[in-house]
Amino acid sequence: MSVNRVATRYAKSMIDFSVEVNKLEEVKADMELIVSTCEENRDLKLMLKSPIIPPSKKVKVLAEIFSTKVQEITHQLISIMAGKSRESLLLEVAKEFLLQYLVVKGIEIAKVRTAAPIDEATRKEIDTIAKRITGNKIEIEETIDEDLIGGFIMRIGDLQYDTSVSAKLRKMERELIES
Repeated sequence: MSVNRVATRYAKSMIDFSVEVNKLEEVKADMELIVSTCEENRDLKLMLKSPIIPPSKKVKVLAEIFSTKVQEITHQLISIMAGKSRESLLLEVAKEFLLQYLVVKGIEIAKVRTAAPIDEATRKEIDTIAKRITGNKIEIEETIDEDLIGGFIMRIGDLQYDTSVSAKLRKMERELIES
């Protein structure tokens, strides 16, 4: 079975169970902690992926790191995954959980590229446009692209909304050529 399918199944089970026991927000915080800890610590990521280190040692390390910081449900997930020798997929499961959390909450990610950091007025404009396009709540993921002269480019799923200066210049050029 592919890594993605396994991660998706664990994440879906975790979402369902955490909703059932009314701990969705707490488990989401745990998953964010797992993702940030693994992303910031290369050695931890390598340890989880290592076939040489026995699963029991990996579980001890994970328990030491997360024992006082995560919910009992999350500890159970780690134990179950270790029991099936799938602790190396913990990061992927946590990331998939966060994606599925957005679906459960009806939130879509708007990936926005701008030339400079977004100010509050631009953030409100982006939020309004994105809600109009999708009808859902929006979470903005901002990226600075110094090649943009001004404006922004927003991508939600496979939709793109381009208000960049370069797009406006291209449009003007096409209009001049056509007329």
